[in-house]
Amino acid sequence: MRSYAYDVQRWLRFLRSINVEFDEASQFDYYDFRTFLRHHGKDHGARRSRGPQFAQRNLTTGKVHAHASEFGLATLQHSRTVLHEWYEFLHDVTGAPLTNPIPHSYRRERGHQRIHEHHNPMQDFTAHRPRLREGGRRVPTTQPRSMTNDTFDDFWKALTCHRDRALVKVHVDTAIRPSELLALTAGDVDWGRPTIIVTRKGTRARQVLPLSPEALEWLGRYLIEADYAPTPEQPLWVTRRKPRRPLAYDAYRLVFHRVNAVLQTDWTPHDLRHTGLSRMLAAGMPARYVQEIAGHANPHTLTRYTRPHLEEIIAAQAAARSRPEPPPPPSAYDPQDLQTLFGGR
Repeated sequence: MRSYAYDVQRWLRFLRSINVEFDEASQFDYYDFRTFLRHHGKDHGARRSRGPQFAQRNLTTGKVHAHASEFGLATLQHSRTVLHEWYEFLHDVTGAPLTNPIPHSYRRERGHQRIHEHHNPMQDFTAHRPRLREGGRRVPTTQPRSMTNDTFDDFWKALTCHRDRALVKVHVDTAIRPSELLALTAGDVDWGRPTIIVTRKGTRARQVLPLSPEALEWLGRYLIEADYAPTPEQPLWVTRRKPRRPLAYDAYRLVFHRVNAVLQTDWTPHDLRHTGLSRMLAAGMPARYVQEIAGHANPHTLTRYTRPHLEEIIAAQAAARSRPEPPPPPSAYDPQDLQTLFGGR
């Protein structure tokens, strides 16, 4: 919701600067707005700046970031989709404006069905026009966000307390979203099975997910170190300083900020979800089970967790180059017949 609000805010501020009401804007105004974002970039008064060190590819994580003062293609496409649906929502509620000034890649008109709205689950999904285009340019495919075993070991060694280790271990084992992780209560943990009950984002459905014995061990160490004995209704994750408060997302991000400062990386909490799902698929777990754990409605979404890392591609190519050529196949003819035919040569 925060990112959606910023997209709408940028659009309303631009319209105010050119003296155009939001319900009187045209597509030409949007094209001017898109050009303004691409050339003007971000304001220098941002609350959190990535800094010049993130203007290129990080050698450890492999992530490629846009320049700190520029909007990426994915951000521009996100803004376009949000503004289009915002105008559709206003029309459905108030009846105005009559025309949507924001073009959409799906070219969907009001009253028409959205893509795969009534899809038969027994049939394959049909191909449709890709939506990830902004200004005629296709948004590049993102790099894999999962950690390799070596990078995860370095990340684990940089953690400073049992609470952070328990957070990371539970997050990787269950591959849930950060918001779902921080919403856990003490009653959601079943120490006997072991499992946890997760409240899914969006549907708010309650789902039971398996948990490893190692994660339960780190949970026990965290509760003993923090001297925290919560009731089933109290939050599972709390701050280290008293008075105890539920751990918020900003505080969880600070754990990664401290580790990134030591390792010179740019990991985020959502990368642990990618790491957990990538490990499940690499271990041979059926994709249907991984889809159930991830909470995805479309199994095609799992393809983002199977992208190889650059180090894996380099190692595979080196192994292919060093592989010896196979010997020539043996002849199927009798050597005596060949000697008679060619005169002993």
